[in-house]
Amino acid sequence: MKTIDRYIIADDASVEDVTARLGTVALDGPEAGEVLEKLGAPLPRELYANLAWGTGLVVRSDFTGGIAYFLIAPLEEITDLEAALAAAGAAETSLDEFRVT
Repeated sequence: MKTIDRYIIADDASVEDVTARLGTVALDGPEAGEVLEKLGAPLPRELYANLAWGTGLVVRSDFTGGIAYFLIAPLEEITDLEAALAAAGAAETSLDEFRVT
């Protein structure tokens, strides 16, 4: 945090460590948007844009080359979020499964 704090130039900016309170779920693939729409989530259209959804955020990320989203939510909601995504058609995977060697 000290490293980041030293780069804040404007007086009206602050940095807060929220890692103990928030979790992130990545949703990627050609049907990622459809899965989110089934759950009633808003879909940010621009890269890196974010929209509020319930107590969290949907962030457009496109980190693997296709349209992708990060879902940021309170830690206590992550398990239910993952279950809702699975019920809407998302399949759980790991970064190792994305690696091409």
